[in-house]
Amino acid sequence: MIVGARNGRQLLLARSIADLGIHLWLTTEDGSAGLQGVVTDAIQPAIGEVSGGRLGMVYTCGQRHVKGVSARCASLGLQCSSHGSANALWHWPVRQLRGR
Repeated sequence: MIVGARNGRQLLLARSIADLGIHLWLTTEDGSAGLQGVVTDAIQPAIGEVSGGRLGMVYTCGQRHVKGVSARCASLGLQCSSHGSANALWHWPVRQLRGR
């Protein structure tokens, strides 16, 4: 799962998500945690580490980068399901987010 924020203080649920056993790629615009940049900058590195570079689906939510993530996925030939609200994340089954 890729989680991004403007700075490390805004990565509110990162620890809780990691405690579920979900691997995280963190991005912050100011570089205070994880990769400096936005979530679209972490897509390619994440794909390279997951399932030998093969993903079945990318889920994206939030207000700022949904269009960018969707466009990046399209350019990589990945299916993408998007939602404009971060609350949508909690409707996805945790077992899907934990990976294989």
